[in-house]
Amino acid sequence: MRFLKFAPASALLAVVLTVLFGWKPFGAPEDVVWLEVPMESSAPGVASLGIWSGPGHWHVTFPMAHVRAHDPNQVLRFRVPGGRTRRLMFAPLQVPSTVALGPAVVRDSDGNQIIELGISAWKTADGAPLQPLSGGRVGFVVGSSAHQWPITLAAGMACNFSSGREVAPIFLASMFLALTSVFVFIAARFESGFSRFWAGVIERGRRFFNWGAASPGPALALVAVLSTVCACFPTIFCGKSFVSPNNDSSALYEGFPTIPGITSLSMENGRMSDTLATQLGHRPWTKYAYESLVEHGEFPLWDRYNSCGTPFLGNGLNMLGDPLHWPVILSNSASWAWDAKFVIARWLFAWGIGLCVWKATGHFGVAVLVGFGANFLGFFGFRLCHPAAFSMCYAPWILFAWLNIASARTRRSMAGWALLLLLACNMEFHSGTAKEAAMLIAFLNASGLLAVCFAEWRKCGERVAFGLCACIAFVLINAPFWLVFVDSLKEAYSVYTAPPIVQVQPAAFVGLFDDTFYQRLVPRETLTNPAANFLIFSGFLLALLNIRHTWRSPVGKAIILSSLPALAFAFGGIPASVIRKIPFIANISHVGNTFSCVLIVQFAILSGIGFSAWLKSSDKANVRRRMCIYLGLLACIAGVYFFGANGVSTTGEPVDKLPDASPFFVTYVTLILVAAAVLPIALLAFRRASFCAVVAMAVLVVVPLFRHAQYVETSFDYYAINLQERNEFQATSPAVESLRPLLAVPARVAGIRGVLMPGYNGPLRLDNVCSADTLTCRFLHELLDQTALEKVWGWRTVFQAQTLAETQKISDFLNVKYFLAPLGSGLPPGFRALSTSDLVVWESPTAWPRAFFTDQLASYEKPAELVKMIAASDGRPFAAVQRADAQTAPKPERQTLAASRVTYTTNAATVALDAPSAGVVVLGESWFEGDMLASINGQPANPLRVNHAFRGVELPAAGHYVVEFRYRPRRLTLALWLSGAGALLAVVMALRSLLIPAVVSPPRDGF
Repeated sequence: MRFLKFAPASALLAVVLTVLFGWKPFGAPEDVVWLEVPMESSAPGVASLGIWSGPGHWHVTFPMAHVRAHDPNQVLRFRVPGGRTRRLMFAPLQVPSTVALGPAVVRDSDGNQIIELGISAWKTADGAPLQPLSGGRVGFVVGSSAHQWPITLAAGMACNFSSGREVAPIFLASMFLALTSVFVFIAARFESGFSRFWAGVIERGRRFFNWGAASPGPALALVAVLSTVCACFPTIFCGKSFVSPNNDSSALYEGFPTIPGITSLSMENGRMSDTLATQLGHRPWTKYAYESLVEHGEFPLWDRYNSCGTPFLGNGLNMLGDPLHWPVILSNSASWAWDAKFVIARWLFAWGIGLCVWKATGHFGVAVLVGFGANFLGFFGFRLCHPAAFSMCYAPWILFAWLNIASARTRRSMAGWALLLLLACNMEFHSGTAKEAAMLIAFLNASGLLAVCFAEWRKCGERVAFGLCACIAFVLINAPFWLVFVDSLKEAYSVYTAPPIVQVQPAAFVGLFDDTFYQRLVPRETLTNPAANFLIFSGFLLALLNIRHTWRSPVGKAIILSSLPALAFAFGGIPASVIRKIPFIANISHVGNTFSCVLIVQFAILSGIGFSAWLKSSDKANVRRRMCIYLGLLACIAGVYFFGANGVSTTGEPVDKLPDASPFFVTYVTLILVAAAVLPIALLAFRRASFCAVVAMAVLVVVPLFRHAQYVETSFDYYAINLQERNEFQATSPAVESLRPLLAVPARVAGIRGVLMPGYNGPLRLDNVCSADTLTCRFLHELLDQTALEKVWGWRTVFQAQTLAETQKISDFLNVKYFLAPLGSGLPPGFRALSTSDLVVWESPTAWPRAFFTDQLASYEKPAELVKMIAASDGRPFAAVQRADAQTAPKPERQTLAASRVTYTTNAATVALDAPSAGVVVLGESWFEGDMLASINGQPANPLRVNHAFRGVELPAAGHYVVEFRYRPRRLTLALWLSGAGALLAVVMALRSLLIPAVVSPPRDGF
C-alpha cells in the first residue's frame, strides 16, 4: 500500500515521457529515409524535390541539394519522411543545363538500402521520353522553366518509404509500465527527501505568487519574458529570423534561393499566409526611410522607387511613429533589428494580456496562466512575419490604460494613464497595418470606455474625459499621417477600392481558437484566418458557462458587448451586401481576418475572467452541471470535425468532398480536446498544490500551446513555425552591379516573369513601374489598364519575354530601359543583350528618357487614345495633355531632346536642360493632383499633368533652365498645425500628471 500512493503521479509522468520519446504519431525525425539520386550536370545550381502523399497532401518543405558542374560521381541526397508516398517530383536545376540521371536509391537512416528505383521510374511531366545514355543513365535537357517540376520519380507508384523504425504498441505499453514502476520505486525509496524537495518547491511558488499579488507588474513582466523565450527561442538563441528570405518569400531571383549569398537550402512553407508583406513592403520602406533621414537629412514624403513614384508619408504603413521601429530604421533595416522588434513586441503582448486579466479579475494566478499562454497563438503562425503581428501585440495596452483610468484614485494618476493610452494608440496606429490597426484601436477603445462607464456609471465623467482627451490628442498628433493619407486616397489607386467581402462561415467558429480546425476545411490544409489557442477556448467556454459572474464584471460586460459587432462582421452576422455600404469597412475585403484579430485579444482577456469565475465556484451542483455542459460542447466539436466536416468551408462557398483528415489533425485535435476536457478539473485540484495536480496542470497547459511555438526542426514541420536562417543581405548581384554605372542617367528596371519582385527593387535602389504600396497613381493604372501588359493581384505588372517586343513601346514610354531575365531566356527582337552573369541583362535602346523637352503639345480625350498614340508613334518622346473637347496627334516634325541632367533628393527632382525654343519639360514621375509643385530657375511655376500620369511644365522661350518638381501634400501645413495642437494637449496632460497635487478619489468597484 505504501507504493500505491505514488502510483498516480508516477503514471502521469510515465505517460508524458512515453508520448514525448516513444509514441511518434506525426512521423518522428528519425523515421525518415534518404533518397539518393546519381546526377551529372553541365551547370551548377540547386536541385529540389516535391513530395506528394495523395490528394491534398504535400510535404511542407521541398528538400533541396547543391549541384556541382561536371561531376560524374555526384550523388544528391534528399531527406524524405517515412510512410506512404504517391509521387516524387524532381526539379534538377533552375538554370538551363543538360543532366544525366542514374537509378535512385532509398536508404534508411543507418545507410541500409531499402529499395532501388530503376531507370524506368524516371518520367517527364509532359510525357516526353528521356534520352537513354551509357552506364544505365538517362538524359534530360533543363530549360528556363525547371522550377515547374519537369520530372517525376515513381509516377503512379505507391512507394512505402519505411525506415523500419516504427514504434509498436507493445513497445509503448512496455515503456509506460517500466517507467511507472521505476518512478514508484524511486519515490518510495526516497520518500522523505522528495517530500522535503517538493515542500521547498511549493514554498518558493507561494512566495512568488505572494510577491506577484503585491507587485503584479514586475511579476507578470517576468512571466512574459519566460513565455517569449519559450515561444521564440530559435530566434533568440539559434540564429533564426522573422525576415529571413527563406521564409517563403520572393525577391531578386525567380526560384530558390531568392537573393544572392544564400547558403542554407532549408525553406519554410508559408502555407498561403502573407509572407511577402514585410519582405516587399515594410523592409524596403524602412531602408528608404534610412536613406532619406540619415543619408539625405530630409523627412521622407515621397518614394521615387516604386510605381513611378508614390506617397511615402501618406501610405499609412511606414511605421515612422512607432518608437520600437526607430532602431530598425537606424540599423538600415538590419535583420537582427527586425528580429529584436518582433521579440520585444511578443513580450509586450504577453505582458499586456497578463496585466489586463489581472486588472479584470484581481487573480494573479489566472493572469499568469493567460499571460503565459498569450504568446502561443495560432495568429503568430498565420502572420509569420507580417506587421499585423505588431498590431496585435500593441493592442492590449489600449485596454490596460483604460482599466487603470477606471481604477485610478487620483487625478494625477488618471492623467498619467491617459498618457499611456495616448502612447498605446500611437504605437498601434503606426504598427504597419491599416485595417487591423484601425479596428483594434476602435474596438479596444470602445471596450475600455464601456468598462469605465460600467465600473461607476454615475461618477465616470472625469475618467471618461481623461480618456477622451488622450484619444483626441492621439488623433491630432497623427494628423500628418492620416490626413495626408485620406487626402491622397481621393487621387490614388488602391486594390481595396471595391474589393470582394470575405467573411468566415459561422460553422467554422471554433477555428477562431485553433487554426487546425480552419485548415481541416481547406485543401492542402493551408492557412486562411488567424486563431488563438485552445487554452483561451477553455477559458472562453467557462466565461459563458459562468455568465452571471462574467456579466457582473465591468470588463467582462464591456468585452461581451463590444465583441458582438466584431463577431457579426467576422462570422457573417452582418451580410456582405450591408458591409459594402459601410464606409471604410467596405474596403477591408478580408473582413473575417481583420475582425478575428479584435476577437482574439478580447477573448483572451475574457478567458481570464472565465478561469477566475470557475475557480471561485463554490456550489458543487452547479460545478457538475456546468462541467457536463462543457464536456458536451467539446464532444459536439469533435463530432463535427471528425465526422461532419464535408460540405463545410471557412467562407461558406460550396466545396467538394474534403480529403481524409491528416494523421496530424486526428492526433492533435484528440490531444487538445482531451486536455481541454480535463483542464477545469485540474484547475480546481491545482489549488491543493499536490505533485500530481501540478504536473497535470503543466501537461494540460502545454498540450494546446506547443504547436504555436517556434521550432528549429520538428516531425510536424508543416503545422509549426520553423523560421529560417538570418541573412543580412550583404551579397550583391553581379547583374545588378553591372547596371550601376548605366543608371547615372535615371532609368527604370524591370524583371522578366518572377525576377525582381516589385518592392525588392527599393533596397537595390532601382526604380520600378509597380509595387504593392497602399496608394499609387490612379492615372498610371488607368493608362496601364489600356495596354497589353499583364497585371496580376491588381497591382503587379508582369513582363514576359515572349511578349516583350509587342509591349516595347509602352515600356519605353514608362522609361523601362533595362530588364533582368532568368538565365537561358531568349533575347526578344528590338532589345540588346548587355551581360550574362547570375541574370541576363537586356537593354531597350529606344526607351524614353526620364526627363525631356519637346516643342509641341498633343492632346487626347481618353487613356485608350493615348495608348494608340504611343503605339503609332515613331518611337521618339512626345507630350500630350488630356482634354475633353479635342484630340491632336504628335507631329512628326516635333523637336525633342533629353535633359542634360536629372538629380534627385528625397522629395524633389531637378531637371537641367538647354531648351532650343518654347515648349514643355516632361518628367516621368507620377502625378498626384494638388500635391505637385514646380519651379523654373527658382521661380514658382504651374505644373501640368502630361502623358496622363506624369509631370510637366511649360517653358516660355529658349534658354538654359533648371526645373524643379517637388512633392508636398496640400494638407501638410494644416496637418502640422493640428499635430502641434495635439502635442500641446499631451504636454498639458503630462504637466497635470507631474505638477498638479494629487486629489484622492474613492476606489472603483469591480477593479
